[in-house]
Amino acid sequence: MKLDQVSLEEYLNLFLSFFLDLGKVASTSVDMTKARSKLIEYGFANLAHQHIGRLYTDPDVESLMTLAFERTLKDFHAEVLSAE
Repeated sequence: MKLDQVSLEEYLNLFLSFFLDLGKVASTSVDMTKARSKLIEYGFANLAHQHIGRLYTDPDVESLMTLAFERTLKDFHAEVLSAE
C-alpha cells in the first residue's frame, strides 16, 4: 500500500488519539493543536511533501513516522515531568 494524503491524515489522527489517551492515563490535559503541530514539525510535513506515493514499508517512511512519534512522545513526557 502506498502513502497518500488521506492515509497520512489517518495516521496523524491515530497518533493524536494515542496522545489524548496517554494524557488521560497520565491525568494531564493534552493540547491537541500543539501535539498535531509537533507531529507535523517532526516528520509528517516531510512525509507529505517528499514521500507521497512510496510504500508504507519504505525505510524512509517508517523512519520518519517513528521519529515524529518518538520526538512528540519525548516532548509530552518532558511536559508531564515539568508539571509535577
